[in-house]
Amino acid sequence: MIFYVTIYLLSIVESFQVIVEKTKEAMVMKMKGLLSLILIFSLLMATSIFASQNTGVSYDEPIVSLARSTDIPNNYWNLATQGAYNFGGSANYQNLYTDYFFSGRLNYTVSVTNNLSSTLTVLVKDRFNTYGTITVPGNKTVTTSVIGMSTDAGIYLLFQPASDFYGYIQ
Repeated sequence: MIFYVTIYLLSIVESFQVIVEKTKEAMVMKMKGLLSLILIFSLLMATSIFASQNTGVSYDEPIVSLARSTDIPNNYWNLATQGAYNFGGSANYQNLYTDYFFSGRLNYTVSVTNNLSSTLTVLVKDRFNTYGTITVPGNKTVTTSVIGMSTDAGIYLLFQPASDFYGYIQ
């Protein structure tokens, strides 16, 4: 009789072990699914956060088509008629560029606030030339003038990495 009771108890223990193993597997699968959802959500949030930091600047250099067209180019910002242009952004490894070429003035005022502790270098350029370099010390604001330009010059600003800044041109 003890023999049968022992076998019966062993079969019950074995059944519990199978149930425990299946429960563990199910819990691991649920945890993997939950972790996958958390990772996807985190990536989506990070993408939207990084995308919203840059205002009026992008990773793309402004391009003016030299081909003739019946359309008026829409990538110029005329400071004389449209007013000051605000910008801001951050990048670790890439240049950032203002979204527009600027025109409409002979003299431009550029103000840049550097939010990093390292120096920020800003180049004032057109398609072919660099007209000036603005050096902004860490955690400082520099306001300077760019003078002697043509009213249709089409200049833009290039922000070298690493950068975290905001400012305006007028």
